[in-house]
Amino acid sequence: MRRSTPSATAQNVALARAHLTHTGVLHDPWARTMLRPRWAVIARAPRRRPFARWGRSTAFTLVAARTRFYDDAVRSAVDQGVRQVVVLAAGYDSRAWRLARPGVRFFEVDHPATRADKRRRAPAGGPRFGSVDLETEPLDRALLAAGLATDEPALFTVEGLTMYLGERRVRALLTALGRLGGQEAGWRSTSG
Repeated sequence: MRRSTPSATAQNVALARAHLTHTGVLHDPWARTMLRPRWAVIARAPRRRPFARWGRSTAFTLVAARTRFYDDAVRSAVDQGVRQVVVLAAGYDSRAWRLARPGVRFFEVDHPATRADKRRRAPAGGPRFGSVDLETEPLDRALLAAGLATDEPALFTVEGLTMYLGERRVRALLTALGRLGGQEAGWRSTSG
């Protein structure tokens, strides 16, 4: 990924969420607002034939399953008293708005170009943002600068990220999560 370019993969996921919301599979009213112009045009295509099957593709099914899995994990953690939710490689994720509850702080960390683009498109409020290139920079600094309290339990979500990192970076990431979250931290991860 180039330093100055927002993630096309993250836009593709937002596109899938927008379509899945349109078809009633998911409820993500912010997905469409976070689409860049090119993707907003594409978002209208799956509603017309012959593109209708595209919205039922394996990739869209995977996005639906992952979204439900992580939404359930966040709700469960918050129900159990966790008050900090960290979304790593957040892309155009909208959990900080969709799953907001009083007293719960959301943190999002992503590549600087993607984070900056999202902030321009996202509604007011929402998460505390941090920027980090996980290929080259340590996670700790970005989260501590965003205000993560290391003495409080946190849930860390790692959705569709590890497949893009080498083994050394994955190990560094997991080590950082252990340091940041302490003994009561929880984390959920999928590689696809």
